[in-house]
Amino acid sequence: MKKIKNFISIAMFTMLTFFAMNNNANAQEGTLCPEGYLIKTVTLWVGNCEYEAELCYSCPSLTNPEGHVAIVWFKKIPTVPECINNMTTQEIIDNMHLQIRSYIYLRNVLECVPILPPPCGTPGLKKHSFFQSVCWQKTMQPDSTMKYEACASGSNICVVIYEYCWDPVLQIVRANILEHYILGFFDCPFGPEPLDPVIVGQTNSCFRLSTPCDFLE
Repeated sequence: MKKIKNFISIAMFTMLTFFAMNNNANAQEGTLCPEGYLIKTVTLWVGNCEYEAELCYSCPSLTNPEGHVAIVWFKKIPTVPECINNMTTQEIIDNMHLQIRSYIYLRNVLECVPILPPPCGTPGLKKHSFFQSVCWQKTMQPDSTMKYEACASGSNICVVIYEYCWDPVLQIVRANILEHYILGFFDCPFGPEPLDPVIVGQTNSCFRLSTPCDFLE
């Protein structure tokens, strides 16, 4: 059963504000990422195309045993000839989240975790919360690409908490889902994704994408 959290930790509240800041003074200049979190612009291969995405994240530490990761925005990198990707927006964002929540990605790209996690069964394993926006909007860029951004103003976010550990028998890193729930104040309507804007700088209305919170029990 999905859980709705009415009370959240300070760390999670801070991360929640990342989706609701727009021009808030607490946001780092040029981004929706809250002060104190790290920002990294990365390249992700999805299907046959390269995408640029901005990640807002924090790494586990001695004072905070939980890391946080969220995609702020993403867009396809223009190429000549143009890269053709027949995947839907839902399939693209799902593939991106699949990549960034892997232990290898947390280790090699975000540099948030050691080479291997502690053995499974070790008390106090560090956790990572992945924040996936429910509501998205797209804006036409000067290079004619679409920039997809998480909608602000408190729209719903799916939070999935993972714990990583090393299985010495199978010699693999296990990624265990500990908990999942929705944060936010309102949802986007169900329905088809709006058509792409046709004017540079034009942004369409927020539309809903599915998240793991729709499927996890």
